[in-house]
Amino acid sequence: AHRFWHLGVQTASKTSQTRFLEVFDRYTKAVVDQARDRSAARMRTIEEYFEIRRLTIGTDPSYVPIEFAMDLPAEVYHHPTITALSLDVTDIILIDNDLCSYNKEQAAGDDLHNIICIAMHELNLDLDGALAWVASVHRSRVAHFFELWEQLQSMSWGPETDADVAIYLDGLANWVRANDCWNFESGRYFGQEGVAIQRHRTVELMPKAAAS
Repeated sequence: AHRFWHLGVQTASKTSQTRFLEVFDRYTKAVVDQARDRSAARMRTIEEYFEIRRLTIGTDPSYVPIEFAMDLPAEVYHHPTITALSLDVTDIILIDNDLCSYNKEQAAGDDLHNIICIAMHELNLDLDGALAWVASVHRSRVAHFFELWEQLQSMSWGPETDADVAIYLDGLANWVRANDCWNFESGRYFGQEGVAIQRHRTVELMPKAAAS
């Protein structure tokens, strides 16, 4: 982290540096809260889970490098439509990530911080039902994203800022695809079978580890 910051501040704009410190602070505090939940075997409600998962997924710090070369004004960065679009991107990414990590986490008995497990518990669903519910939430976020995207095309803050906003929004949208590639290609969740699973879309549940 120290080496990253030492290099980053050499070229990052002052506004982006400030935002990175703010969102990274929120991210690290949320990770501590997640650790407390794990130690207490606490399962959050769906609403509570989305609140913390939007932070622990780590997307907010990851979005900031998109604007390192920019000086996006606060009124643009915090515009309600841009904020809502960013939230949709984060929700899409965290749902995708929870889908891919579920098998590994349920086998290890570490699935209390996963939307599938939480939906099964709160909505009294089996696994198939929870997957269907999660898929519907995912579709709603995607649809809302495109609605907001269309709205933003008619907004303007001046030629220079508009050009930066277009790059920033394109970066947010591409983060969804980047995360999808990482889920299947990194080996973290599917080992050497990730690319094949991405194609045939079938995952065999691993047996749960014996309690120690």
